Amino acid sequence: MTGLPPRPAFGPLLDRGRPEDLRELLERTPDLLKPVVRTAEWIPSALVDAVLAEAGPWLERLAGNKQATAADAALRARLAASGHPLVAAKAFHDGSWTLAELRTVLAAADPADRLWFDKPGPAAGLLTVWGSSAEHRRLALRAAVVSPFPDVVAHALDALWQAGELTRGERLRGMLSLVVHAGSDRLTELLDAVGAPDGGHDEEDIALGRAAVAGPEGVEALRTAVEAAEGPAGLLDEVCGPPQGVPEALGLRAELDWSGLVRAHRTRPLAPGVVAALVARTDCPAEALPMLCEGHPDAATLLTELGRPVPLAALDALPAKEARKLLPSLVREGLGRTVSADELLALRPAMAALTSVQPMTATHEGRERAAQFTGKLTALVAEKLGDDVAAWRVARARLARFRGTVAELLDDAVARAARGEGADGAWPEAAERPAFTEAVVPKGARAAFLVLLDTADTATQWRLLPHLDDRTAYDLLVLCRLRTGWPARALAAPGHRERVLLSRRRDLSAEAVTALAALDDPAVNAGLVYQRAVTWEQRLALVTGKPFTPGRTGRLPVDEAFRADLERSTRRDQKVWFAPWTASGDPWMTGHVLGKVALNSQHLQWRFALGLWERQGPEQLGEQLPNWFQPTVRTTVAELLADPDRDGARERLRELARKAGSAKQLAGRLRHPTIDRTLDWLLAEGFDWDWDTLLTEHLRSPLPRYYLSELAELDGCPELLRLAVGRMSRSEQTAYRKLVEGEDPSRVLAKATLSTPDDGVSWVEMAIRRKLLTRAEVVDTAKPAHCVLALVGEAEKRGEEDGGGEHLEALIRQHLDGSAEAWTLGLRLLPEFTGTVPELLRTAGLAALAPVGAGAGREDEA
Repeated sequence: MTGLPPRPAFGPLLDRGRPEDLRELLERTPDLLKPVVRTAEWIPSALVDAVLAEAGPWLERLAGNKQATAADAALRARLAASGHPLVAAKAFHDGSWTLAELRTVLAAADPADRLWFDKPGPAAGLLTVWGSSAEHRRLALRAAVVSPFPDVVAHALDALWQAGELTRGERLRGMLSLVVHAGSDRLTELLDAVGAPDGGHDEEDIALGRAAVAGPEGVEALRTAVEAAEGPAGLLDEVCGPPQGVPEALGLRAELDWSGLVRAHRTRPLAPGVVAALVARTDCPAEALPMLCEGHPDAATLLTELGRPVPLAALDALPAKEARKLLPSLVREGLGRTVSADELLALRPAMAALTSVQPMTATHEGRERAAQFTGKLTALVAEKLGDDVAAWRVARARLARFRGTVAELLDDAVARAARGEGADGAWPEAAERPAFTEAVVPKGARAAFLVLLDTADTATQWRLLPHLDDRTAYDLLVLCRLRTGWPARALAAPGHRERVLLSRRRDLSAEAVTALAALDDPAVNAGLVYQRAVTWEQRLALVTGKPFTPGRTGRLPVDEAFRADLERSTRRDQKVWFAPWTASGDPWMTGHVLGKVALNSQHLQWRFALGLWERQGPEQLGEQLPNWFQPTVRTTVAELLADPDRDGARERLRELARKAGSAKQLAGRLRHPTIDRTLDWLLAEGFDWDWDTLLTEHLRSPLPRYYLSELAELDGCPELLRLAVGRMSRSEQTAYRKLVEGEDPSRVLAKATLSTPDDGVSWVEMAIRRKLLTRAEVVDTAKPAHCVLALVGEAEKRGEEDGGGEHLEALIRQHLDGSAEAWTLGLRLLPEFTGTVPELLRTAGLAALAPVGAGAGREDEA
C-alpha cells in the first residue's frame, strides 16, 4: 500500500475528522498530508483547524500554498484571523490576498511574538518598502496602519501619506495606532515629519493628530473620527476625493450605501477607476449600474468585462452608438437571466431587439435561454401577421427605419397592408442567392427579419416562399430551424429552387437525403455531398456522378453554378469546400483539388485514388496518382493495378477508402488536432458520421473538450457526448444502461467498478441528476471507495445541498472517531482498496482494535 490516493478522495474524509484526531494524523502520516497541505487546491476545513492548532512548519506550508489561497477566500480569512507571522510572511508576497485580509492578519498580530521581526520577519520586511516597491508589497504596507508595531505604522504613514496612497480612513487609523501602541511622543514625531497643513496635507487630519497628542479627549476624538471615516459617511468622502487607493479600500467594507454613492456620483462624477471598482462588486444593485456608468469614458468596455449578466437598463448610461454596440453582448449574456423576454420585446427600435437575439439561435444553450422570447414572438407574429404576404412585405420594408417596438412594427405593417401597401412588387432589399462557398452572416434588417421568419409556422413560410427573392428564400430554408414538413413540401414544389436551397443545409435526415438524391439533380447533389446524414456509399456516388435512378447509365456532371462558385474560391477558409470532392475523379475537379487541398491524410489519398478509378478507370489512376502520396498508398495502388481481377481490385480499394473514412478513424483524427483541421473540415472531408461509434470511442478515450463543445451543437449528438461525460469502462456503460432501464441501483452498483474521470463529467453524477440514483446509494454500495469519495468532494465543492457528506459523516463517527490508529489505517488502505466506503471504514476500525495493529502505520517525520 505505497501509492497515494487521488487527492480529492482525502477531502471528504478529513473534513469530517475531529481536530484532535487530525492533529495526531499530522504526526503519523506526514507523507500523505504534506502534499495535500502544500499543493492541493482545496484544503478540508477540519484539516485547516488542525494545522492552525499545530502551527509551526505545517502552518508555513499551508500559507505558502498559493493554489489554495488563490482559489479559496474563506481559507485566506481563516489564516488571516490567526495573526501569525508565518502567515503574514507568505501573504505579503502573494497577490491573491486583499487589503482587507492583510489588515486582518496585521491587526491580529501579537507584538510580543519575535517571529514578526526575527530572521528578519515580515514586519521587519515592511520597513524596507517604499513608493517604488512592488505593488502588492505597498498594499501590505498600507495594511500596516492597523498593526501593533509602531515602527511599521510610522514607516507606512511616512512613506505613503505624502505619496497620496492612503485614504483618509487609513491616515487616521495609522495615527490612532501610533498613539495607542507608542504614545503621544511618537505621534508628535510623525506629525512634525509630515509638515504643516499648507504643505498639501489634510488640515483636519493633522489637527486631529495634534489633539490626540494633547490628551485622552483628543484620543477619543481621533477614535470617533476613525470610526466615521471607516463607515458609510467616510466612504462617500473617500470616493469623492483623490482616487489613489480607493478601489482597494472598497474591499474593507462589507456593505455600501449604494443610494448615497449614486447621489454623490450625480453631484460630482467619481473617477473612472472608482466607478470600475464599484460596479465590479457582485453586490452592486442592477438599478445602480446605469447611473454609476453614466459619463464613464469607456462604459461599454466596463460593462462588457464585468463577467456577469447586465440588465438592459445599463444601456441608458451610454451614448446611442455605444448602446447599439453593447446590446448584443448584454442580450447574449443576460437573456433569461437579467434580461426578460418582455423587456426585449419592449425595446426600441425593433430591429435592435431582433438582431440581438439572432446569433443566440446558433447554439443549444442560446435557443433554450431565448425560448421564452421566441414563444412570445411566435404568438405575436401569428396574431398580427399571420399568412398575410402583404403585411410581411411591409414589415420587411419598414424594419430598417422603424423606431418602435416589435409589436408596434407588426401593427404598423398590418395597418399599411390594409391600405394596399405591399400587395405586389419586388421583395424589399432583394438579392441573389449567396455563393455556395460564401460564409453567410446575416446583419441588420436581414438578420432581424430572419428571426421573424423563423417564428412563422410552416404553412406561412411556404405561402411566403414564392414571393421571396433568392437571398431571403436562402435565409429561410438554410438558416432557419429545419421543420419536419419541409422536405416533403420541397419535393412537391413545382420548381427546384426549394430543393436546391434545402440541400444546402447540413442537418437533413437520412430519409430526406435519400429522397432528394433520387432526383439525380446535379444542383441538389452538390449540397447533399456535405450532409452529415449521407452514407459513405451515397457520398461516393454523389461526388463521382453515379445516378441513383435505377437503370440510368452514364455520369451526372458537376453542377455548373457550383463549379463556378468553387472556381472563384480564393480565400484559405474556402478550401474546405473541395475536401469531399477529392473522390470525384472529375478531371476539372481533380486539378483544382490538387492545386488547393493538402492531401496529407491517408483518408484523402485513398479517396482520391478511388475517385480516379471509379470515374476515369485504372489506367488514368496509374498515370495521375501523385508521386508524393504516402508510400503505403502508392505501393498498394501499384499492387491493385497489377491485379488482373480489376473488379476485385477496385472493391479492395473501396474497402481501404471506406475503412480510412470510418467513424472510428474520425475519432482518431479528433484526438490529434495538431495534424488536423477544424471540425468543419472534418465534416466536409467525408467521414462516416456514426454517433454510436463516436460515443463508444469517446467513452474509451475521451475526445478533446473543444471538439466536444462543437459536437454538442450538432443534431443527434448523444446525451453522454453532449454532456462531455468522461471515460467509462464497459462495466460502467452497462451499469448506466441498466439504471436507465430501471434496475435496482444497489444491485447495479454492486456489479460495477467506478473510475474517476478527470477528463469529463462522471456518469454517476449524470445518473444522480436524472434521479436514477441517490448519493446515499452511491456512498453505501459503489466502489472503489476513493472514486466514491472523489464524487462526494466534487459535489460539495459545487455547493450542492447534500453531496453525500451527511451519510459519510455518520459512517466516520461510527468507525473512526477517537482512533488515530483507525484514521491512519483508513488513509493508508484507501489507494488500493477495491471495496465500498463502508467496507473501508469498517475494515480500518476493526483492524485498529486488534492487538497486532497497535501502533501500525506510525512513521517519524523526516
